[in-house]
Amino acid sequence: MSSQSSSHHSSSSSKSSSSSKKRQHKSSDGPTPAKQVKSPDATETVLLSAAADASKTFTPALSQQYRERIRPVLNSIDRLRSHGLQNELRLPTVAVVGDQSVGKSSVLEAISGVDLPRGTGIVTRCPLQLSMRSKPTGDWTGRISYQNRKGEHVEREISKKCEVDEMVRKVQNEITGDSNGVSTEQIDLTIESADVSDLTLVDLPGIARYSEKNPKINEVTKQLILSYISQDQVIILVVVPCSVDIETVEAIALAKQVDPGGTRTIGVLTCPDLTNPGSEEDIKAIVNNQGRVRLHKGFVMVKCRSPKELRNNISLSEVAKIEEDYFRNDPHFSQLPKDIVGTKTLAEKLTNELFKAVAAGIETLEESLKSKLKDYEEELKDLEDSLCETDSDKRAYLMRKLQQFASKVHAATASPEDERDAFATGSSSSLYSSCLTNCSSFGYLVSNSQPDWIIDYSKSLPNYVSDEVQLRRGRELPTFTFVFPVVQKIVFEEYLPEVENLAKWLLGEVQFQVTKSLENLTENCFKAFPRLLLLVKETVVKAIEAQEAECRADLAKLIAHERRLFTQDSQFLEKLRYVTEQQKEFLAKQPVPPPTLFSGFGVAAASQPIRISREPQASPTTRASQGGFKRAEPQVSRASSEPSHEEQIRLGTKAYLLLACQRISDTVPMSVLCHMLDGVATKLVAEITRLFAGGSHQVEILDLLREKEGRQRRRRYLIQAACQMRESRKELQSAKQNRMLLED
Repeated sequence: MSSQSSSHHSSSSSKSSSSSKKRQHKSSDGPTPAKQVKSPDATETVLLSAAADASKTFTPALSQQYRERIRPVLNSIDRLRSHGLQNELRLPTVAVVGDQSVGKSSVLEAISGVDLPRGTGIVTRCPLQLSMRSKPTGDWTGRISYQNRKGEHVEREISKKCEVDEMVRKVQNEITGDSNGVSTEQIDLTIESADVSDLTLVDLPGIARYSEKNPKINEVTKQLILSYISQDQVIILVVVPCSVDIETVEAIALAKQVDPGGTRTIGVLTCPDLTNPGSEEDIKAIVNNQGRVRLHKGFVMVKCRSPKELRNNISLSEVAKIEEDYFRNDPHFSQLPKDIVGTKTLAEKLTNELFKAVAAGIETLEESLKSKLKDYEEELKDLEDSLCETDSDKRAYLMRKLQQFASKVHAATASPEDERDAFATGSSSSLYSSCLTNCSSFGYLVSNSQPDWIIDYSKSLPNYVSDEVQLRRGRELPTFTFVFPVVQKIVFEEYLPEVENLAKWLLGEVQFQVTKSLENLTENCFKAFPRLLLLVKETVVKAIEAQEAECRADLAKLIAHERRLFTQDSQFLEKLRYVTEQQKEFLAKQPVPPPTLFSGFGVAAASQPIRISREPQASPTTRASQGGFKRAEPQVSRASSEPSHEEQIRLGTKAYLLLACQRISDTVPMSVLCHMLDGVATKLVAEITRLFAGGSHQVEILDLLREKEGRQRRRRYLIQAACQMRESRKELQSAKQNRMLLED
C-alpha cells in the first residue's frame, strides 16, 4: 500500500477508534461481535475448533438448533457437488479466489488444520472442494474423490492429516499430467473432525500471469474462476495480501465484474506483517470497510504461516497461537475490533454466511433438483438398464430386443385397420400416414395428367387428330367415324408415359419415407450397440432394395396392362353420357357462331356417342357395329351443333381416361404400399430371424452386444446422481417443514 501523511494517519486512527466502539453493538450488516479470550493450550485440536468452541469464544450469529437443522442440507449439497452437478444446479458454496501465490492455500490450511500444496508457480491446478464437518467425538478422518482422465470415479480414504498434501498433489498430477496445466475437473476433499467448522469452500486456481508451457494460462484461469463465481448463490472469498494495492488486484476486479455491489463478496487480507511501512492506516481503513474498496459483507484480516515459518516446520497449531499473539500485541493492528481479525473469526463468519445462503436457497434448489432429476430419469430410460452378464442371458436379451424391433416395424407399417395393434405396441402408423399423403398426391397428379385439350373444351384439338381421321377415311357414308385407333394412339403416346413417370415418383417417395422411418427405428432400438446397429441397418437396406426391385417389376406389368384398352361397356357409356352433357353445357354458354354453307345437312346418327370396345358381344342397346366398333343408338335428332368427328374423339378419349385414371389411382398405390410396407416388414423380420436363429449364418452374440464407448460410464453416473438427487430432495423437503427454525 502507498504511504500516507501523518495528518491522514491521525484521522484514520480516530475513525478506527470510533468504528471500534460502534462494533460493540450487533449490526444487521456488520460481523458478529466476539469476546476476546486468552487462547487455551496451544494444541492444534483446541486452536482450530471454530464450531465446537463457538459458545465459549463467540456469540454465534446462528443458533445451534438452526445449524443442526441445516447441516443435512449442507451435507446434501456437498454430495451433489461431488457428482459434478455444481454447473447444473444452483448450489450455495464459498469460492476462494485470488491472484497467483497470494496465500489462498495458507488461509484454507489455517481453517481446516491440514497441510495443502504450497509453493511457487501454479500450485492449485484443479478446483479443490474442501468440505469440513464437525463431529462431537472421534478421530480425524479424510476422504478424497475425483474423476480420472479415463472418466472413472475414484475415491480414496486418508487416515492422517499429514497425507493430505501429498495426496492432493498426486491427484492433480493424475488429472492434469505433470505439466503446469490447469483442469476444470474438481477434486473433493472431505474432512470430519471435532476441530473444524461446518463449512465447505472451493479453492480455485490462482489467476496466473504467464507460463511458458501455456501462454494462455491467464485467460484459462480467469474463465475457470468466472464459471464458479458468476453464479448468484456463490459467496466469493477474495484473498488479498496487505503488501499490494487492493485497487490493482485482478481477483477484486473479477469479483466486481460478477458482483458489482459487493453483496456476496468477503475480503480477506493476509500477510499483515508484510505491510509496507507507512501504509498501516490505509490497511486498517480497508479492513474496517472504510477504504477505497468496500464490500457489503466486509473484510477479515488473518495471519497465516510465513515462508520462514514454513521452512522451519512450524506447526499449524503454533501458527494459530502466533496469530493470536500478533493481533493482541501489534502496535497497529491490535487496535482493530476482534470480530474482523483472526482465522477463527473468518471460519465463523464463513460458516454463518454459508448457512444463511443455504437456508435462503432451499426452495429454489428443490425446484432445480426436481427439474434436473426428471431430465436424468428420461435419459436413463433411453440408456436402458445394465446388460446381463452370462452368455445365455445375453442371448435372451438380444432375442427380446429383436422381438421388440420386429413389433415396432410391424406397428410402423400398420394400416388403419391395424391401428389398435400399433397403439398397443407403443408405436404409431405415422409412416403409413405419410405414405398415404404421397398416394393422394399421386391420384391428383394422375387425374391431371390427361392432355389439356381433353380436359378443357375451350382448347383447340391438335392437328394430328384431324390428320388421323383423314388417314382412316375411305369409301364410307358421311356418318362413318373410325374412333378407336385414334383414341388408342392418344392413350399410348400422351397418357401412359406420364402415368409411368408418376408411378416411379410415387415409388421413390414411399421408399424414402420407409428408409428414413426404419433407419430411425433401428437407431433408437440398437444405438447402444454399434456393431449390432450396423448389422441391422445393412439388413434393413437389403430388404428395402429387394422390395423396391419387386415393386418396379409389378408397376411395369400394371403399365403394360394399361396398353390394352378395356373397360366395362356400362361404365363407359355412363361416362360418355356424362362428358357429352358436360360439353353441351359448355357449348350452351358460348356465343352462337355465324351460319355456314353446310349448316343443317348433318345426319343425326353420325354425331351420336361412340362406344370404344373390341368385345365380340354388345349390350342390348348397341347392336349395330361397324368394323368391330359399336355405335350407340341415336338418342336425339342431329342439330347444327352436333360434334364433329374430332370432337367425338375428344369425348370418347375423355370418357375412357376418366375410368383409366380412377383405376390407376388405386392399383399403383396398392402395389407400392403392399411391396414397400407389408413386403419390407415381412422380409426384414424374416431376414433378421434367419441371421440370429443359428446355423451357418449365426453371428457372434457377445461381439454384437458390445456397448458404445462411454455409454456404461454415463449410465452409472446417471444412476448415482439421480439416487443422490432423490435423497437430497427428501432432505430439502424436511428442512422446509420447520419455518420457524429457518427464520431464526
